[in-house]
Amino acid sequence: MTDHSFALHHVQLAVPPGSEEECRRFWGGVLGMTELDKPPELAARGGCWFRGDGLEVHLGVEQDFAPARKAHPGIVVRDLPALATRLEAAGMPVTWDGAFPGHRRFYSSDPLGNRLEFLEPYGDPVFEGSLVRLEPLGPEHVADLARAAEEDRASYGFTLVPRGADMAAYVETQRARTGLTPYAQIRLADGRAVGCTGLWDPRPWPDGRGLRAIEIGFTWLAASAQGTGINAEAKLLLFTHAFETLGVVRTDLKTDARNQHCRRALERLGIPFEGILRNWSVSWAPGEEGALRDSAMFAVTNTDWPQVKATIKTRLR
Repeated sequence: MTDHSFALHHVQLAVPPGSEEECRRFWGGVLGMTELDKPPELAARGGCWFRGDGLEVHLGVEQDFAPARKAHPGIVVRDLPALATRLEAAGMPVTWDGAFPGHRRFYSSDPLGNRLEFLEPYGDPVFEGSLVRLEPLGPEHVADLARAAEEDRASYGFTLVPRGADMAAYVETQRARTGLTPYAQIRLADGRAVGCTGLWDPRPWPDGRGLRAIEIGFTWLAASAQGTGINAEAKLLLFTHAFETLGVVRTDLKTDARNQHCRRALERLGIPFEGILRNWSVSWAPGEEGALRDSAMFAVTNTDWPQVKATIKTRLR
């Protein structure tokens, strides 16, 4: 607590003489902010002012202008991916950066070269353990995931894992998939996204009073992250959220019945196997596009959870 009440009135950026129309096209046209009338005593100096929601930007003329390459405003926005698309369509650079906990963000610049940062708080919770952090999946993870997907792909025979070149489209599809809250798995040892997972198919009680069940699905990991404990800890984080925050009484998982690698991994975590449902799910196996697969069903109930939780924690020691 200070002796004063502080608030930010505006952000000041320098621009070169005669650049007002270029500024208007960017701040007013591309970003959609409203130009303000400058006070008469300041208007003669040139430049222009803009306001949008809670942000006011003053663009002041500097005779010996040099663009700000390091110092920059950090601007909070809604629907960050849509803004990125808009900026790219206007020919502006967009560089995603996932190294800001609790937010997704990217860097760009105005047409004069001043550095700008745009960021948005995650709408879904972030989960962190000692090995992995689960962040809501977004465009900032594409580059890392593209590299992760191109490691040894031998274990992906029955799993939906795109090729690196298709990762941007995959991320967009997962984010738009109804009923899925997708997550990127961030390896804490190096801060890189090494796979995906998600909470899927939430099922409410008949009277709508909350969730009774949910599924953990769409999980894959880079070869270098397999067998490191990341998968076990990610499952622990999601199970804990499902049972202890969402209050479900069942969390299920399923895999292709032929996927012995995945089935053994789930069994090692103490997750009960419930049986095979024939022709139950879409097959992700190459050459089986549009076909159905038999699914091996696993589930943890609220009565199973204490023992499963203890088993996973033991494996992580």
